[in-house]
Amino acid sequence: MQEVLRLVARDFRHVTAEVGRIGNLWNIARELPAATAMFLDSLLIDDEVGTEEALTPHVIFMPGFFARFEYYLRLGAYLRENGVKLIIPTNLRRNTLGWRESHELLSRAIKVDEDATGAVPILMGHSKGGADILGTLPDHPEIELAIFASSPLRGASLRALNLYLSLASGEHNLPFDPSSLTDPTLLAKIVVAVSDYDPVVPAREAELEGARHTIKAEKKSWPDMWHSHTGIAYHIREQVLATIRENQARAHAA
Repeated sequence: MQEVLRLVARDFRHVTAEVGRIGNLWNIARELPAATAMFLDSLLIDDEVGTEEALTPHVIFMPGFFARFEYYLRLGAYLRENGVKLIIPTNLRRNTLGWRESHELLSRAIKVDEDATGAVPILMGHSKGGADILGTLPDHPEIELAIFASSPLRGASLRALNLYLSLASGEHNLPFDPSSLTDPTLLAKIVVAVSDYDPVVPAREAELEGARHTIKAEKKSWPDMWHSHTGIAYHIREQVLATIRENQARAHAA
């Protein structure tokens, strides 16, 4: 109980800041169109993401907090059309996992895919999914590319999420070793996507100095429902595909 009270006291101001950002009516209105479209996609798009076994490379995807993989079927369909297979760790339905559990799940998914294909997968995470991946990367030095889309790496967004997961899981773990944020070996593998239009994870909390590349999400049209925290993984689909192809070319040239 004392540990719980200490956590709440330490992170209360961060939770207040995050709730204030997310709870702003204008911010809710900006997120609603993409969230609605993604929910409808989960009902209307045929889930063929995992059926094309011949597609390569494979991208192991971690959804954002409280999200289901089915919400990202539009992204999966786009990548599949361009020869890339998007897959999810086995048995993951909704990403409400504590940090330890998510790290173990990702590690198993990486091993299963490597054993099945003989190739190293790419990792991609949206929001919490990126923090999940960052905590797993040090255990998998073979991974060459990880893409984080508006992932909380510091600040109020990370502290608020960490407090919730600590209370929900009963485990007071860190999402990743803080030294990972300055580890040149890890940074060379990471591409981050950030947006100045994101009310949930502001760009300053998702940026990573020294990362291989930073995708700065720009408005493509107005209104653009995908240029939001909820929709950013699909908004940057073209840049994600270009990053994957660049990584393939680099691997073939090595």
